[in-house]
Amino acid sequence: MENVSIEFATLISSFKNQTLSKAAWTHEAHLSVGLWHAKKYSLEDAICRLRSGIILLNEAHGTENTDNSGYHETLTIFWTKVLSFYVELNPNKNIEELPLHFLPTRLAQRNFPFEFYEREKLLSSAYRSVYAKEQLKSLDLSTLATYLQ
Repeated sequence: MENVSIEFATLISSFKNQTLSKAAWTHEAHLSVGLWHAKKYSLEDAICRLRSGIILLNEAHGTENTDNSGYHETLTIFWTKVLSFYVELNPNKNIEELPLHFLPTRLAQRNFPFEFYEREKLLSSAYRSVYAKEQLKSLDLSTLATYLQ
């Protein structure tokens, strides 16, 4: 993890070791950890690593992964795609710069997934347990790029 600040490196290692506190596991922390994975791994590998890491961290926090709590498959894949596309659109940003530039954008807002999914469906147990493709508009590199203009 060369060229990575100690704070960022600590976030990543505490996520991977399931020692990140529940209070520190914020939306911004989710996205920062996701950006690190998106920069280091292919989309498929990042999804796999994030899926298992989030499930294990939830268990370490005592958060049950059920039909209405804990891990959410569709949101994890959605955000990993967003983060991977962002990394692809910003190839010259190093791993430490990515969160600093991404987090202030519209893409990082908690409600961003609702531009692609109907709220009720996305929050359903079916979408929590099994990935569902976007309904309202397609999530691809060119669509995401329009949000950054």
